[in-house]
Amino acid sequence: MRVAAINDSYLGLVAYADFSWLNHLVGENDAVTSVQLQVDPRPGATDTFYRSLKDLPAVQGVAAIRSQKDQLMEVFVEQMLVSIVIVIVFAAVIFFGSILNSSLISLEERKQQVATFRVLGYSAHDVGMIFLRESLVVNLLGTLLGLPLGYLAALKIGELYSSELFRMPFVIGAASWWSTGILAILFALVAHLPVQRIINRLNWVETLNIKE
Repeated sequence: MRVAAINDSYLGLVAYADFSWLNHLVGENDAVTSVQLQVDPRPGATDTFYRSLKDLPAVQGVAAIRSQKDQLMEVFVEQMLVSIVIVIVFAAVIFFGSILNSSLISLEERKQQVATFRVLGYSAHDVGMIFLRESLVVNLLGTLLGLPLGYLAALKIGELYSSELFRMPFVIGAASWWSTGILAILFALVAHLPVQRIINRLNWVETLNIKE
């Protein structure tokens, strides 16, 4: 038997063969167990088609692909979206917390440098911008490194969950890449607010008198 082409299917085990050749293989003459039809998607035309099928006693069952897709979206995809949102929220909290923690540690270790800048005439805003630029550079490098690693990890997870009966297509749109970068910048800006507040309230005279 020669394979003419490969049908890329995500659900079930599906194979297609020539009608005459298949009947000859099973030893039957023009046997038909199912028929695939393309129906006009308009509601009126679909209802008329279903009424016509009811007048055919030989038809034992009807399966609508469109209805099956809607049920799949409702039962499987929507539930999966809830899990995805929960994972994204936890990831966002961890990401924001790590940015804030590293910024606060850096500020605590460099308080005397901050006080020195203030003595030299730098405003609290100028000093805060130094920390913000450092945070943005670090987060940008981390984002550029994390995006391809996350892509490869998601691709590998999709391959591990694939089987002969079920396979999830792996698709990442351009919006996902852009939204990730924008959120990374947004988290860095929000995490900088408490750092800037500490800089504004810092008593630089007292800080300079502290011996290391």
